[in-house]
Amino acid sequence: MSRTTACYKMKYGLAKTIKENIIKTLKETPFSLNLDESTSNAQESILAILVQFYDNNQNEVVVHHFASLKMESCNSEAVFKAVVNTIEDNNIPMANLISVLMDSCNTMRGKKRVLKPDYDQTKHPTY
Repeated sequence: MSRTTACYKMKYGLAKTIKENIIKTLKETPFSLNLDESTSNAQESILAILVQFYDNNQNEVVVHHFASLKMESCNSEAVFKAVVNTIEDNNIPMANLISVLMDSCNTMRGKKRVLKPDYDQTKHPTY
C-alpha cells in the first residue's frame, strides 16, 4: 500500500472510528489533558490537545491525540475557550477532567493573564 493510500485510509476511515471511541471513553472515564502550543511550518499557531486516561481494555494508562486546533490567537483566553469548546462540542462532562498539563510557556503561565485560574473557575468540581 502506498503512503498516500495509507494516509487517506487513516484520515477518512480509521480516524473517525478512533475519535468516536475516545469520545465515548471520555464521557465515562476520568481523564487528563496535555496541551501544547506550537507553530507550524506555515507559521500558523497550532494547539495540540492530548488526552490521558486509564484504559480498562489494555489495563494501563494511555495517551491519545484528541485534537489539533488552528488558533488565530494563542493567548490564555483563546486557549481556554478552544479547550472548553472542544470538550463541550463533544458532550464530554467537564467533571471527568481531573488535571491539565501545560508547558511553562508565557501563554499558559503568563504575567498578565494566566490560563490555570480560568480552569479553576469552570464548573469542574475536582480540579
